[in-house]
Amino acid sequence: MKLAIEPTLTQYAALYDLPEGKREDYFRYTMMKHFESMWNLIGVPLKAAQPGGYDVLTASGMLGYLSVRETETGLEALEKLRQAKAEETALSALRRCASFAEQAELRVVLK
Repeated sequence: MKLAIEPTLTQYAALYDLPEGKREDYFRYTMMKHFESMWNLIGVPLKAAQPGGYDVLTASGMLGYLSVRETETGLEALEKLRQAKAEETALSALRRCASFAEQAELRVVLK
């Protein structure tokens, strides 16, 4: 099994630094591209065939993700996650899970 660790907080910080008109493509092609096989499996394209159509932006909104347009709320959330050391906690949990998997003779590669 291979697990790729994405720098989510860094990506969201970069997203909110962009002008609003460039955020959608950054979200699609920088943040969600790594999950394209998952999105394809559930029938969600990275970009809609026509403007305003169904795509990862629409689907992620339906799943409760914060809109790429919500700058102030997004930056506040990022700060709270940083203060809570969310990335370090998640990485620690993944390493612990990988250790348990290896004890069961499964090979896990963390990138």
